[in-house]
Formats: sequence, C-alpha cells, structure tokens
Amino acid sequence: MDDLQVPTATPTAGEHLESDTEAVRSWRQLVIFTLQRSGQRSTIASCRSSSPAEINSKDLQMFCLKEMYFGVEGVSDARETHAGFAQFFISPLMSPDATLREIKAVHSENQKNLLSDVWRMSQLQKHLSSRNHPYHKFGTGNWNTLEVQPKLNGLDTRLELIKFYKKYYSANLMHLVVYAREGLDAIQSLVEQKFCDIQNSGQDYSYFPGQPCSSEHLQILAKAVRIKQGHILRVVWPIAPSIRNYKEGPCRYLSHLIGHEGEGSVFFVLKQLGVLIPVFDMADLLQPVLSVGIGWALSLEAGEGDWSLEFSFFSVSIELTDKGHEHIEDIVGILFRYIDLLQNSGVNKWIFDERVLFAQVSEVTSTLCFLAFKKGEVLVGLHCFTGTFNPNQKDGVNFPPEDWLVRWSLPSNFVPSTIQTILDELTPENIRMFWESKNFEGCTDSVEPWYGTSYSVEKVTVSIIKQWIAKAPEVDLHLPKQNVFIPSDLTIKNAQEKVKYPILLRTSSFSRLWYKPDTMFSMPKAYIKVEFNCPQSIVSPEAEVLTYIFTKLLIDYLNEYGKHLFDT
Repeated sequence: MDDLQVPTATPTAGEHLESDTEAVRSWRQLVIFTLQRSGQRSTIASCRSSSPAEINSKDLQMFCLKEMYFGVEGVSDARETHAGFAQFFISPLMSPDATLREIKAVHSENQKNLLSDVWRMSQLQKHLSSRNHPYHKFGTGNWNTLEVQPKLNGLDTRLELIKFYKKYYSANLMHLVVYAREGLDAIQSLVEQKFCDIQNSGQDYSYFPGQPCSSEHLQILAKAVRIKQGHILRVVWPIAPSIRNYKEGPCRYLSHLIGHEGEGSVFFVLKQLGVLIPVFDMADLLQPVLSVGIGWALSLEAGEGDWSLEFSFFSVSIELTDKGHEHIEDIVGILFRYIDLLQNSGVNKWIFDERVLFAQVSEVTSTLCFLAFKKGEVLVGLHCFTGTFNPNQKDGVNFPPEDWLVRWSLPSNFVPSTIQTILDELTPENIRMFWESKNFEGCTDSVEPWYGTSYSVEKVTVSIIKQWIAKAPEVDLHLPKQNVFIPSDLTIKNAQEKVKYPILLRTSSFSRLWYKPDTMFSMPKAYIKVEFNCPQSIVSPEAEVLTYIFTKLLIDYLNEYGKHLFDT
C-alpha cells in the first residue's frame, strides 16, 4: 500500500500511539478516535476497509462469535458491506436451519479435535479443577451438548441462542474497530448511520472471580495417555494474572529465565544429563573419538497461559527423551533448584532492561500491524487492535489509548516486587503436574469425559517434592550471561539510495558475498543468510536423509550460542 491516506482530525486522547519502532509510527500515523453514542463504544482507524466486532460473552460463543470480520477490497463497497454487517447485531435471522447447520459445524470441529493431544490435555487440566468454576467446563461443544441434551431437558437450542443474543449483544459490551482509507469524518458518519441502532440493554460485564483450583487440585501428579508417541511433562502453578501489571511484565521476565536454553539453564543441563554413547571414526572402529550424551529433554517452554482477569497459570512444558521419562523426579527437582536460584539471586534490573531492549527490536506487535498495512493483510492488522480492548473495564485493566498498539509487548516499569510476587507462587505447595506418555496405557484408572483421555491422579506432597530436590543430580545452574547481540542504539541507518537488487560486495573461488539494504520496512534488524551449494546432499534418498540428520545435529550443537541470536 504505497499511498496510504492519512486522515486529519482534531487530536484526541488516543491519537498518539506508542510503538516499538519509531519508523512504524511515523509511516502509518494511525489516528484512533473513540465514539460513544447510546452506550456504544467504537474505535476508528485508517486502513483498508474491514470491520471486526468484539463482544464480552462466554456462553454459546460458537454461535455468536466473539469476533466477526467483514472485509471488502474496494472503498465503494464499504457502506453496503457495513450495513449488512451491522444487521447481524441489530436484527440477526438465527433461523432454525442456520442453527442446526452451526450445531453440526461445531460438532464436526470437535470430532477433529478428539485425537489432538493439545486439546485433550487442555481439557484434562480443566477437568481437574473445581466443578463450580467456569474454567472446569467443556471448552467447545458437540452434538450431544448442543442438540441431544437440550431436547432431553425440554430446551430449544435456537430459543436459548436468541435469549443469549438479547442478553449479551448489548452496545455497552461491544467494541467496533473500523479500518478504512477514508477520513475519520466519513468513517464516523458511516458508523453513526449503520451501527447506532444496536440495542443497549445496560447488561453487566461477565467476570468470574477466584482461582479455579482448590486445595484438592494442587500438589497432584496426573499421568495421562497420549495419542502420539513421546513424553511430555507439564508443571503448572496457578498465579495472579500478570495482565494487571502488563507494564511490569513479571511473567515475561520469569519465562525468559526459566525457559532459557543457554549455558546454566534448566534445559541446558537436562540436555547434558544421561548415558554417554561412544562415537567411532570409521577408519578406527576400536578407538572412540568422542562421547555423545543422550540427554533427558528435547525442548522446554515456559510462560503464562490460560489467563483471564481473575486467574492465570504459569507452566513449564518439557518434551522428554525416553531416558528423561525415567527421571521425572530428578527433572522436577532440578526445576525447583533453578527456581530457588532465582529466589536467592533476586530480581535483576539488567535482565529486565535486556528484555525491554529485546522487545524494542522485535516485531511482536507493531511489525505485524505494519506488515498488515504494507501488504494488505487486513485481518492480521485488525488483531493488533481487537486484542487491545478488554471489555471488563471495571477491573481497571483496559489498555489506555497510548498502549493500544504495543499492549503488553513492551514492558517499561521495573518493579521487583511485582516479579517477586509471581516467583513466590512457584512453590511445591502450589504445584500441578501433568505427565503424558503412551507408556501409561493400561496403568490408569479414570477417563476424562469429553475427549476420552485415560488418566490417573496421585497426590504429591511438599515433603515428597523436597525429597526430589535433595536427591536430584548436582548440576551447574546459573543465570544467563548478557546477550551481546541485543543493540542499544536502534537508529535506522539512512540508505543513500533505494536499491532494487542485492549488490555483490566480494567474490572468491569458493564464495560470494551479497548485500542489500532494507529500504522498505525500516526495521532495526539485520539478517544474515549463509547458503551452501552442496549438490551431493540430494543425489539419493540416503544422502537427503543424512543431510537432514546432519542439519538437525548442527542446529542442536549450536543452540546454546545461537539462541542469543534468535532472541534478537
């Protein structure tokens, strides 16, 4: 989109948007305008015409979608399209045939998910929570829940759907985002004409206070049978949702450290542990040239998930090798030793500052919006804005206008006590463990009702976990070193002229070096791509397989060093 029309309007509180790159902000010059009319709250920005609407509701949402999108390519079609879009919220048909089709569609999608380990384990975590908390409920729906059971209970699903619409489709619960090339005055006029008839019943916001896990759902180890081969251990702690402290980014700080892959990290030492296997030179099969360790872990991820305004979870997910599957107690012990290390080391400002710099050079939020504008990928750009509006305003965590673009991706306030509060919740008293493996077939005693996951649960007390910590192998755990690849100066170097094609800087008998300055996206990033010309690597199926194995081994070997590069 070369000629983006920037609308002019009287500056409002939301006109200045914080962005993680100055280039994105100055190029786009987004103007956000908030319209309030009869309780309706609308947000208007300039881009290609397309509109999402977001409603704060929890039930029957597979019918009344939380987010709906209508897009058009031409501005001339915008008024007609928006008129049709608005009618869904003003006077939707919700015919019996359409209702039945949607029930079948929901059931079909659920059938597809029945063999997905991700869906199965997500529902198992919900299942092992308090029955009286909404988190415990079935997350989607199927033919039985939407058609069979309602009829047995004397309910008409379509009538319940209409009741749901009348209760929750209230203007005071909605946010409308309109992207268009037209000026703000024209967009405002369009919204006022097409959307002002949406009812405002003054419905209260839905929110669910309290943690979903009572004491009986803590200090547990759930063993579950997977569909796929492999072993995964998930260690989960209920925590206070960090969204309330998004400028401090406590979970971003902790997930960076616990999920780090460099020397001294949990993942690093788990890869080193295991049986040493000798590797021989083909010329001398009697003398091993080195020994390779079969580690305990293949991957490790850490971070916050399943969050809401009232509750959240911090989880560490470890993909295990067969050998690691035999050492679960040691792995949990090592994990808690690292958490204890973080407690003793205190909250370090240099680590927080490093994550802030990383966020500034990353394209987590603004680049997605920027590319969406540049390439016309409208829906990606829309997500940058629809995700910023949290309808539960009375809880005081709505993003202010200046943070609509970056949201939580750019922490700026270093408050050690906020990070420490989350760290203090990662304790043996608060733990939930989910251990997945096909090896548990025939060794479980329960079945999760919605996905049919076989599982068993055993209590793991604090004293038991302390024993695991005490007997875990002695390993060298320490904080990561500073990442020397994260720049402190994000100034974009001015290219003398726009270069359409790469320039050949150097050539030799075995290599050529090309360079092309970025004159399109203006991002403070450099990309280095090294391409090897290896014709023998694809001469046969065997050669291709061996090349693939070599590549995977090389990536694994360079992971500790290369992770710093990937982080930038």
